[in-house]
Amino acid sequence: MAARAAETPAGKVTQVFRNLAERQASYDLLENEAVAPDCLTQTLARSTMHACSTHDRVLIVMDGTSLTLTDRAAAKGLGRIGPFKARACGLKLINALALTVEGEPLGVAEQIWWARQRRAPTGGYRRSRERESVHWRDAVARIGEHAGSLAPDTKLHFIADREGDAALLMRAIMDAGHEFTIRSNANRKVLGCRARVSVRGTLRCRKPVAKMTVALRASPRRAARFAELDVRAARLDVRMRDHHIHDTRIVPLTFIWARERRRQGGVDWMLVTNTEIGSAHDACEAVRRYARRWRIEDFHRTWKSGLCNVEDTQLRTRNAILKWATVLAAVASRAEQLRHQSRTEPDAPAETAFSRDEIDALVTLKTEIKRRTETVSADGLTVATAVHWVAEIGGWVRQKSPPGATTIGRGLERVEFAARLMARLRGAGRMR
Repeated sequence: MAARAAETPAGKVTQVFRNLAERQASYDLLENEAVAPDCLTQTLARSTMHACSTHDRVLIVMDGTSLTLTDRAAAKGLGRIGPFKARACGLKLINALALTVEGEPLGVAEQIWWARQRRAPTGGYRRSRERESVHWRDAVARIGEHAGSLAPDTKLHFIADREGDAALLMRAIMDAGHEFTIRSNANRKVLGCRARVSVRGTLRCRKPVAKMTVALRASPRRAARFAELDVRAARLDVRMRDHHIHDTRIVPLTFIWARERRRQGGVDWMLVTNTEIGSAHDACEAVRRYARRWRIEDFHRTWKSGLCNVEDTQLRTRNAILKWATVLAAVASRAEQLRHQSRTEPDAPAETAFSRDEIDALVTLKTEIKRRTETVSADGLTVATAVHWVAEIGGWVRQKSPPGATTIGRGLERVEFAARLMARLRGAGRMR
């Protein structure tokens, strides 16, 4: 099913499986209550962790998101999305994407789903397991379990935006022996010489340890540009409380403040990490590490709207939706991996990203659309060239900007079909 979805990515099962028998078989699996969605999720996560085992250190980027789905009869077991008064329905989830330290996607490390329901207001703090933040800690625990069995020598470094700024999450990551870099959501109080002082107030009094430039992507609210940042860093003692068991720890953490110079309302990142920052280079590397968090935004775009359109699904039960969304997550992950690998390892042999059948199919399809002055051959083919050929087959016109996951996915649709055909001909002894 995943292979077919990679050939024809779409949110609806009927758009992926045109063959009647395949379509019925897919519905049989998706709607079979004996097949638990978590089985597919854990298979995907374990496959990703197996890929992580070849690296000394990997980044685990975590982010909360949601799928907005159609449920006019309120019979699918969905919950509320966004403000309750908006009455939008769907599912919430925590996604975790594994990256190399250079930022290349390795796969989906974990997905934890839940349906948000309105709760009766209560006074004081809700119990720990009743808060949505528990899903973040569950994701860390499950990723740690997979790493312990499949990648025991790989160091995990968790990265999260302000949604992940919670004392219990940081404590869970540290207790498991992992590292983290999280953007701080508030001006935390830390222990000074005589009293508690604010982080920003403490760092504002210090001179920048480095100046650096980061590339900012285009967004609905800004154009793509380069930002010049002043970077300040300090090791401070932080009071981390657990309100549920009335436990308080004093934990030394490093704060890095990266602020854009000479621009009102520009970049202003307050990062907190449990790693040692011993030099200006270490501080800049922490900022670059956090900037790689945008990889999960690219994955969400490919999964939800750019290529797979998972929110278009019309499946009738929650479990069927979860299983189908997991299959499409694997497809989106591979498209993102190819896109970034073509940029970060352009000279690597194409065999590191494509199978032999895929390369033969790619050469055949590219030959049909090649320019008169262009030579097409599998000899010496690199990842960057192969991905560019795939994107051209998908309709990409060579421009200054590299191809995106959508055009790569469209090209893969034709390449995968041709590769499957060649594999069958080769197996039947009919390939010359």
